[in-house]
Amino acid sequence: MAIPFLSDISGKSATFAGSITTNLSSEGTYFTGGSGGIRQLSITSGTNTSAHALHTFNIASSNGKYEFDVNGTTELSLDSSIATFAGNVLVGGATQFSSSALCVDSSTTNVVATFKSTDNQAWIAVMDDDSGTYGALLGTDTDEGQEIVFANNAATKRFWID
Repeated sequence: MAIPFLSDISGKSATFAGSITTNLSSEGTYFTGGSGGIRQLSITSGTNTSAHALHTFNIASSNGKYEFDVNGTTELSLDSSIATFAGNVLVGGATQFSSSALCVDSSTTNVVATFKSTDNQAWIAVMDDDSGTYGALLGTDTDEGQEIVFANNAATKRFWID
């Protein structure tokens, strides 16, 4: 049923009291707002593992960015290259933090995290406010046959296990 006074509100504002519900019985677009492909936000429904199980939020902009605010403070922002979290991050079944900003709970899986490089070396840096470029490094160098390597803040290897 069309609402006569809402048939064309292009270039105008509309204010609604209460909730707005969009029901889709098939895949499609719930909402599109903005102007053309420059500053447009769209929310669509699709299928991944089951019908209507995929929901996509798309920002059509070369500088598109999502911000999720709580009480006027940005807690999470996403753009094409980075996700920024304002607080602690829980991954997997993690439910609480001791004093760490990242908590990963792998449940019954023994390998909790994987850090992969596409060349012959991979490093994890541990840094404080005075660490210099790298801090303390823990890594691997397969070309040298060094399965576990410790290096200093200048990336100079100090200890390794073959």
